[in-house]
Amino acid sequence: MIKFLSVAFLSLLLSSCASVLVQHTYEPTDGINEANYSETKNIKGLVLVAATGKRTWGCGSYENAELRSVGFDLMGSVNGVASKPDLVINVSDQGFTNYAYMLEPGTYAISYINIKVANSIKNVGYITANRSSLLDDQSKPKGGTFTVVGGEGVYIGHFGLDCAYGPTLWRYYSEDRDSFDSLVASYASHYPYISLKNISYRLFSTKNFGRNFILP
Repeated sequence: MIKFLSVAFLSLLLSSCASVLVQHTYEPTDGINEANYSETKNIKGLVLVAATGKRTWGCGSYENAELRSVGFDLMGSVNGVASKPDLVINVSDQGFTNYAYMLEPGTYAISYINIKVANSIKNVGYITANRSSLLDDQSKPKGGTFTVVGGEGVYIGHFGLDCAYGPTLWRYYSEDRDSFDSLVASYASHYPYISLKNISYRLFSTKNFGRNFILP
């Protein structure tokens, strides 16, 4: 188990968010199915997101790193440090994978990040940021937010790792209209029952884990 990370490294890693070397995973939020989509499509918001937990080699000072989990809390509903986030994505270890969720309307703040790091098969650790480091007083978001409105569909970005200074979460995105349209269309093969018309391009907004961008 990796025992120590310097304060300087951690400040680069998660933009001054505190981290602990422990694995703590939540059960993932259920994705949509035809029944819950039909029942809630006019009340809840459809959130489209892609993420990858594929192993990245030579990540900062580590031999490799993998994004394992990302969690978000609906602002105004945080129920304590130990409670499960309102949205939990336990990321596939493949390339970018599409996920779709029906969520209560509102603004969601990132509240949980779990990254696996390793220097060998036996020297493995987990870098975790939770509410205590990503939310001030469990209400003011440090890491970023996204917003969804009832009855709408919204794309919030692609989540993966960045390794420029060390393993950290990073929000990527489709950079032009054609790639965005192709992304939205790709959901039809897994979710043929959902309406993919008028999906809003509204990225997870952040200063620490990505660059903000508006689709031309």
